[in-house]
Amino acid sequence: MYVYEFQSPLDNQLGYTPAADWVQLLVEYWKALDEPDRPLAEVAEFTAALGEAAHALARTGRWQGDGSWLVLPLPGAEVDRDYRNCLVFAIKQSHYGRSFLVSPVKMDADYQKPWLERIA
Repeated sequence: MYVYEFQSPLDNQLGYTPAADWVQLLVEYWKALDEPDRPLAEVAEFTAALGEAAHALARTGRWQGDGSWLVLPLPGAEVDRDYRNCLVFAIKQSHYGRSFLVSPVKMDADYQKPWLERIA
């Protein structure tokens, strides 16, 4: 996982979904397809991916463990069951408002913007 710190407020970034809303979308999607057991597996996969993102961020020593997680599919990536490869996780700390992004892919010249600084 690659970890970046936003150099501008996360409030100004569009397209992010709160993690709790993403979980609700997963549940509703699989129920609509009449697969009532599938949401539990999907939510477990998503939670594992989110846990890996939090662990990667915690290792940097910059995150104080608070804030609300947000989710964004990687541009051009198909969202599949392996959420570790297709989602970007972001968080804005409640304390001091620092914002971070955790990605399974390196934000190279095509992705990286001046408002991101790689920290791990």
